[in-house]
Amino acid sequence: PGRVIGLDSVRRGEVLPGDGDAWLNLLHIEDAARAMLATALAPAPLRAALISDGMPLRRRDYYTALASHIGAPAPRFGAEGGRGVGSRRCDPVASWAALDRAPRWPDARLALTQALALSER
Repeated sequence: PGRVIGLDSVRRGEVLPGDGDAWLNLLHIEDAARAMLATALAPAPLRAALISDGMPLRRRDYYTALASHIGAPAPRFGAEGGRGVGSRRCDPVASWAALDRAPRWPDARLALTQALALSER
């Protein structure tokens, strides 16, 4: 609750840092906790795991959905200060399968409605 990425910046109509066409790989905090618990309880430790919701989306799509939900103007991108970590579409299927789990929130756009409702409490 209270942690929606970019909420305050979008609400204020700020120009967002970085490239709107870069990829985001997101994960609901509930799924992060489930993955960590499953990792801790796994009979054999995983050498590596890549955990996300499995539905990468463009930054522009995420921030546009966020703006729409809160009635803010469409996001603008290009401000200096982007993290510069690149843009990758990650596939977590093998990691979730190794944990014998799947994300409960398989699409950040669907989880956004719930997260916003919790942040308004």
